[in-house]
Amino acid sequence: MESFGPGFLGLTGSTGDVEQAARSFKVKLERIQLSDDPTDYVMKHASPIFVMRPNDPHPTPLPATSSPGAIAASLRAAL
Repeated sequence: MESFGPGFLGLTGSTGDVEQAARSFKVKLERIQLSDDPTDYVMKHASPIFVMRPNDPHPTPLPATSSPGAIAASLRAAL
């Protein structure tokens, strides 16, 4: 997440917690092992954008291909 900047948060946790979060957001993911080293892997997953607000149980999903205008409109609506 460092390449996106300090304002971005990535999901972390146990394997079970991450899988549960992926299911709840309907995001498919796949672990791809790059070598015999168990820490050498990447996660392949869809990249939807979720506009979330504190205490709102229903985040607004947007396709990763959304236009800047659509993203801005969704952010404005959330504010």
